[in-house]
Amino acid sequence: MKLKFFFRVAVAVLFSAFLVQSPVQAALIFSASGSGSLVIVPTSPPPLLEETITIKFPTATPFPLDTGVFQTGIDPRITPVTDSLFNSRFRLSSTSGDAAFGTYRLLSSRFLNDVRELFSGLFTFTGGEGNYAGISGGGTFNGTNVYADANHLSGVSSLTATGSLTLTAIPEPSTVTLIALGLAAIFVRRFRMREPVAIA
Repeated sequence: MKLKFFFRVAVAVLFSAFLVQSPVQAALIFSASGSGSLVIVPTSPPPLLEETITIKFPTATPFPLDTGVFQTGIDPRITPVTDSLFNSRFRLSSTSGDAAFGTYRLLSSRFLNDVRELFSGLFTFTGGEGNYAGISGGGTFNGTNVYADANHLSGVSSLTATGSLTLTAIPEPSTVTLIALGLAAIFVRRFRMREPVAIA
């Protein structure tokens, strides 16, 4: 009888652990806005260039992000400029250890004068860390580059990004254990209540 009872407990624990370890998904709105520096430098092989934009975010949702680094290769031989970018990627991070990263694509670029550029595009999340671990999704971005001069090698960039993300989370092992044991206790109690009572 005891062997049968312990077997039921083991089955209940395993079944409960399977249930609570199922991934949990949540759809959230993403937004971030800020400004920072823009630098373009020569890279190998010539005449390729590397652009780095470093943005400070005063606010970001759904979880705080302090800094965004956007990097892309540029082939100046290709026109229009929207087609000249390659290996465009970004990493958004916070001092608390949260991070979101992915790729982006420039859709439009228009100069209002020799040094002021308006741009827009699409971004896609490919992963994250901390509160952003397991994310997917993406959205749109738009902004302004104000270059130091007509050489367009440095300046100030302002950017706003909005979109949505899906968080896929799996409960921590300690949480799984507690929930599994709780469910197991309920299952075992129900099993024992169903057993026939012996009458002397």
